[in-house]
Amino acid sequence: MQAIDGGFAGSAFGTEEDWSGTGVEGPERSAVPREIALLANTPNPFGSTTKIAFALPSAERVTLAIYDLAGRRVRALVDGARPAGTQGVTWDGTDARGESVPAGIYVYRLRAGSFDQGRRMVLAR
Repeated sequence: MQAIDGGFAGSAFGTEEDWSGTGVEGPERSAVPREIALLANTPNPFGSTTKIAFALPSAERVTLAIYDLAGRRVRALVDGARPAGTQGVTWDGTDARGESVPAGIYVYRLRAGSFDQGRRMVLAR
């Protein structure tokens, strides 16, 4: 799993990543968004990795996690304070123990302030 913003560089979340061509700009190039948004993951469906982006108009405490359809948390991708801007992570289809999860439909959910939204994605191995 890798982050696209420098805030995760050198952490357990990975390093900066180039999202050119995905429609998502890194925070160093993007204007501050007007509202919180959870963007569609790309690609979807995916085979090995997918990119999940979100936008914050101001610094917020953020939780971005993956859930199976039974509502069980598979893995937390982000859990902590994040700066304003468009940012995101790449999920590699593994659970919290680093083990590959089976193909299927998963939900990624962003919580930031009063914002709480989930989206579905398909892992096709």
